[in-house]
Amino acid sequence: FGASTALAGSTLDINTNNLIEISQGVAKTVQCDDDGVNISLETSFVPGTTGEFKLSKIKITGINNSATNPTTGIGCFGKFFTVKLYDHDSETSDFCFGTEEGCVDGNSVSKQVSGDSLTYTLTPTLVIDDKFTLTNVTIVSSNEIAA
Repeated sequence: FGASTALAGSTLDINTNNLIEISQGVAKTVQCDDDGVNISLETSFVPGTTGEFKLSKIKITGINNSATNPTTGIGCFGKFFTVKLYDHDSETSDFCFGTEEGCVDGNSVSKQVSGDSLTYTLTPTLVIDDKFTLTNVTIVSSNEIAA
């Protein structure tokens, strides 16, 4: 079909200076996982006068949950994955509260890897609107909880 011909010899820029599409899956590489992990955002649309999108969960799947190989550094079991959300001004968003599991400082959540996936539940949900436009999701792997 013609699609492969159209892209041959072209550069394909993905998400260059654009917003993240709601519920768009994003593949990212972390130091302890040589083939990367997948990050997905669970959202809902609340109809009404203005209508709003709400982010309720961040899921990380495809984690290499083997013990860390001391030679290669590959293997995420026991590592902490810390997630932050950024708006269009590259500012972090306050999206968690001290009582939530994994909440570090209001603008990051961190959980220890013990399986091949992690889920961060946002309570209350984060409203994505003109005041907060989600543009980046970052994930950091470390040996301890990172702030």
